[in-house]
Amino acid sequence: MSMSNTEKAVKDNRRKTRRNFSTEEKLPKALRGAGSPYHPQTQGKIERYHRSMKNEVKLENYYYPWELEKAIAEWVDHHNHERYHESLDKVTPAGVCDGRRNDILEQHAEIKFRTLTQRKVHNLQLAG
Repeated sequence: MSMSNTEKAVKDNRRKTRRNFSTEEKLPKALRGAGSPYHPQTQGKIERYHRSMKNEVKLENYYYPWELEKAIAEWVDHHNHERYHESLDKVTPAGVCDGRRNDILEQHAEIKFRTLTQRKVHNLQLAG
């Protein structure tokens, strides 16, 4: 499932012709695209992110601010580098950002194929 030459050429062309916007140009657009304050239904993904973090981090008692900061940092690291996300086809956000999504999906498909093959062999041996 590697990228075809056409896909690579399109990706390279997009990268070369991509316009870099200044902060002054980005800010108004970002503010227009942001959800309405006090309406979580318009900010679903970030609300879900915060709820997931709270569900994990709030399980412990923290006596010092740096303990809480450390726990949040560990959770964010886990969320970005270890936790597979359904919306990303069970790839980590870091994997997607690093451009390894297709490679990871290929590995998953290969592992699934080998597992199913081993299971068939095992079940046939039991039946025979």
